[in-house]
Amino acid sequence: MKDYKILIDGYNLRLPKGSGIKYYTISLIRALEKKNIDISLLFDYKLGSREIIEAEFIEKYYRGKIKVNKKVLIKSLLNLSPKTFKLRTNIKDKENEFINDKKIINIINIYTFQEIVSRFNFSLNLNMKNIDIFHSTYMLNINFQNIKRVTTIHDLIPLKLPHTTLDNKKIFFNKVKKALEISDKIITISETSKRDILEFFDVPEDKIVNCYQSLTLPKELLEFDFSVKKFALEKNEYFLFVGNIEPKKNVGRVIQAFLNIDTDKKLVIVGKKAWLWEDLLKGSEKAIRKGKIILLDYVTREDLVALYQNAFGFVFPSLYEGFGLPPLEAMACKCPVITSNVSSLPEVCEDAAIYCDPYSIVSIQNAMEKLLNMSESERKELISKGLKRVEFFNEEDYAKRIINVYESVL
Repeated sequence: MKDYKILIDGYNLRLPKGSGIKYYTISLIRALEKKNIDISLLFDYKLGSREIIEAEFIEKYYRGKIKVNKKVLIKSLLNLSPKTFKLRTNIKDKENEFINDKKIINIINIYTFQEIVSRFNFSLNLNMKNIDIFHSTYMLNINFQNIKRVTTIHDLIPLKLPHTTLDNKKIFFNKVKKALEISDKIITISETSKRDILEFFDVPEDKIVNCYQSLTLPKELLEFDFSVKKFALEKNEYFLFVGNIEPKKNVGRVIQAFLNIDTDKKLVIVGKKAWLWEDLLKGSEKAIRKGKIILLDYVTREDLVALYQNAFGFVFPSLYEGFGLPPLEAMACKCPVITSNVSSLPEVCEDAAIYCDPYSIVSIQNAMEKLLNMSESERKELISKGLKRVEFFNEEDYAKRIINVYESVL
């Protein structure tokens, strides 16, 4: 294998709290590092002198915020030049240790500029030296003219279910279209996402490659037996839901189905209050006050594993997923899974889950009751199938799939 030099965007890595794409990017970096791929990260911070550049970068990286001064913005636009430095640090936080000893290519405000030009359906056309491939983990309107471009398109939810998101649908459509134009290859994370792209856009099928993705939970976390006493919970005492409180995640129907069940179990919801969260929680105020329904905002990866490990069952009847990582995470933590019979979820989970119609409260309720009524042997069999299914999404095979794509464009 050649000594490839890969530039990966830091667009979502800048977020102080994890998003699905941030964890995708981290898992991509970790998988490629194990194959000794030379990786650089593209950031967009306004940095000071060389003497304080590392401390300033780390501070801003953790803050996850960039203050854009208009004068700096205009000046940057006239001189979009990269500043390259080797970041030598020792971050011990498991979630962010990937940044240790990394080569950083910093172009001030590049992500702000690409967002501006994307409104007019343009892309920033720049040059980059000593890089073979720019792998964009999101549809960024940045085109390095002299190097190959690979873009990961995770899903087309704003186009498939436009009523469930706040995205500007025209801008989103144009971003995807532009990514298809300027990329040598498109990576998707499921056959479902690949079919969606072919349905909405006129693009050669062989330009799109499904690489799935690997499980993003670190192995060392999965091997540790966590407790949930810090949340005043006991093992098998609760059903678990993980996802933002917003329409596309379907938490409203989960709550209604749960409240229809005659059980002493609790429902724990892990996710930030997003678009229309108040409407989705209507009717559950009493259950929340009594502690029957427990709302948790952002939790660490360690706490998330703990909640998975100790849950009676994981309920994830999402309306649509390009991949659907949470069910796999639950399976890896030996937690039985209930999920939707639509989009990529049956493709990812296969026979290792209990399925329901996400648009039917009764169907979700029936699935939860099925899990409640399972014998111990049936429960163990479902858990065993889940662990086996997780093996398919291993890091080694994932890295090979990605490298095959890289090799195909060089």
